[in-house]
Amino acid sequence: MRGTGDPTLGSERLDKMLRYDSLMVTWAKLIKQKGINQITGKIIADASVFEDYATPGSWNWDDIGQYYGAGSYGLNIFENTFTLYYSSTSSTCRVDSMFPKIEDLTVWNDVKVGGGGDEAYIYGAPDNYYRYVTGTIPVNRKAYTVDGSMPDPPLFLALELKKALINNGVKVDQQATTVYAMKREKLTVNNERKNLYTHTSAPLSDVVYHTNQKSNNLYAETILKTIGKKQLNDGSRESGTKAVTTYYKNKGIDLAGMNIEDGSGLSRMNVFTTKQMCSILNMQMKEPTFEQFKKSLPIAGKSGTLTTVADNTVAAGKVFAKSGSMYKVRSYSGYVQTKSGELLSFCVIVNNYTCGSVEIKTKLEKIMVLMAGL
Repeated sequence: MRGTGDPTLGSERLDKMLRYDSLMVTWAKLIKQKGINQITGKIIADASVFEDYATPGSWNWDDIGQYYGAGSYGLNIFENTFTLYYSSTSSTCRVDSMFPKIEDLTVWNDVKVGGGGDEAYIYGAPDNYYRYVTGTIPVNRKAYTVDGSMPDPPLFLALELKKALINNGVKVDQQATTVYAMKREKLTVNNERKNLYTHTSAPLSDVVYHTNQKSNNLYAETILKTIGKKQLNDGSRESGTKAVTTYYKNKGIDLAGMNIEDGSGLSRMNVFTTKQMCSILNMQMKEPTFEQFKKSLPIAGKSGTLTTVADNTVAAGKVFAKSGSMYKVRSYSGYVQTKSGELLSFCVIVNNYTCGSVEIKTKLEKIMVLMAGL
């Protein structure tokens, strides 16, 4: 299997796309229909279209084990995530099951009962088949979900295809592996390929829509690496950021002080000024793809990550923006339609705020209300 970075492969998020398990059954049937009844070698997942290391070194340790910290690989599957299903009483909690089941993954559960929301966190590194879960979940719950990142999505994909082939009557003699693992073991990788089937991803417009609506970090990282591959023939974050900054520079954006470290914004080394962001947003308004881009943005009080932002105010339905947040950081960037009908770009970034997260959200909502009333 040779991947090209499709982040939607086997995802449940998009309509008309098969979930990974149904997709594996479909692929196995297609292989069987080609007259292949036995595979004497290995099922090999080739994710080499992107760089080997999916997770930037500048991402926080407490992010990379969570579902939103799943890195972007040349072969992604089921958004590179898994779910732990908990049940709790008034004093105890336990892990009842995992989906999908990841072979050899060990989960050490140290979650306690308490609190009223999801305060459970999964810790673990890429390529490491050990996950430590700590924090709290509410009392008296069943099928309570906590989501984490897969340790090795390409290998998981290869193993799942092997299972599907065997279940479909195709004998597979050897264990599944990845090109990355073979390189580490200094094994020869045969680059000759005979194409049996080509799987097509969702359209880019759909990927961008889901990236912005739900702040999907995997999709954002993949878009950046794909830009690097397309523009500089190198599927890495470094090439992606180089291509993006070159594009902005050619469009006349002042890049002084700007630093793009990744595609999603999980790195605290990303640096933008509000003026730079507004310059980019103003530039985008002149592009032929603007209306499509604007439709991808969450709408205040209506959709995506802005569903509960400025709802029941004059700003509801008038603000089209992308939200961003991490510990002690809150931002909104996008457009506001004023009372006079003018569309204005705006960006507000608050660092190291001293109030609570609910209070800072309320304060920023007031700014949106004022802008919509202009």
